[in-house]
Amino acid sequence: MAADQGTGSTISFGGGFTADILSISASGAARDVIETSHMGTTTAKTFVGADIQDNGEVSAEIAFLGNQAIPALLTGDAEAVSINWAGAGNTWAFSGIVTGFDAGAEINERMTASITIKVSGDITLG
Repeated sequence: MAADQGTGSTISFGGGFTADILSISASGAARDVIETSHMGTTTAKTFVGADIQDNGEVSAEIAFLGNQAIPALLTGDAEAVSINWAGAGNTWAFSGIVTGFDAGAEINERMTASITIKVSGDITLG
């Protein structure tokens, strides 16, 4: 199986914001465990995985244009997020809340922005 390259990856938000991705990471996905040990447990604690998982957050460095509307950071509302990996139609779709957005530029440099999104609910693969 050949490995995909990141070239052509984009991120889009339901409010019409789309940007080319320069770098991206998904982190913090976790599932709690519930201890099931009891007074009759004699050798080692026992556990089960919680039914509900936390899908963590996505952080991306993106190419930014000054006339682009910032995703729903100010409202705190969840909105549709779609990551199109490698421009090949391999997508992650999820509801997300933008928790951070920083934009900037330097003389003779590309304008970029850092965005952090808390995943709310399931991630659908497409």
